[in-house]
Amino acid sequence: MKQLKDTKWLAARLGVSKSAIEKLRAHVRIGRSVRYDEQTVEQWIMSNMEVGV
Repeated sequence: MKQLKDTKWLAARLGVSKSAIEKLRAHVRIGRSVRYDEQTVEQWIMSNMEVGV
């Protein structure tokens, strides 16, 4: 089973505030806990990177 990450982890990974992450929620809810799939996050980062020329 994949280890899912919390909002604090995702905010640190992206360099943004927790409140910014909470507005963009693409998450899994387990009871009251909100978790993120690391592989999905990494794919999103790669597809949204700007390549400078």
